[in-house]
Amino acid sequence: MQLDLATPELTALIRALKDRSGLHRAMANGGRIAVQDHFAKFAMGNRNRFGRPSTFWRRMRGATQAESSAQSAAVVMEREVALRRFGGTIRPTGPRKALTIPVNPRAYNRKAASFDGLFVVKFKKGTRQGGGKGSVFLARKGRKGALELMYLLTPKATIKHNAAVLPSDAALTEAVKEAATEYLKRRTAVRAS
Repeated sequence: MQLDLATPELTALIRALKDRSGLHRAMANGGRIAVQDHFAKFAMGNRNRFGRPSTFWRRMRGATQAESSAQSAAVVMEREVALRRFGGTIRPTGPRKALTIPVNPRAYNRKAASFDGLFVVKFKKGTRQGGGKGSVFLARKGRKGALELMYLLTPKATIKHNAAVLPSDAALTEAVKEAATEYLKRRTAVRAS
């Protein structure tokens, strides 16, 4: 006499797949964790132009979310990640006429409005701080009245594409597949009577 061991497992699998909301939630969370872990590793190897660890990737890691429904599973992140992944040009928005690019370590991660006494300085020749001919900066008076450049003013900035900012398709697929497999194992475990 042969026992039918497959039928209870298949019945449990069919039951688990009837409503796919839980499966998609697990898959989305598996993808989210893979992306967040990748951002953490990426941040460790990338420093800003002042040699400090970038706070950008920490913010992007915290903003990455899993979203799911009965029909889909997704990892949602800030659009700044897409700009770094695919590249593109950014321009000022609203009434602003220029982007403010920090050229001074004190200006990093701070808005220009947080400084008192900033004024516009235009150079006819290029500068060491990153401006070419005709560069315009926001500056302030530093110690002993010396000029302290804070931000380069520019009408646009072009970001080069960088596929390494996100996990590879294979790594992401593997993480989602593992999450789905673990979910289905838990849901289809046949309990001994």
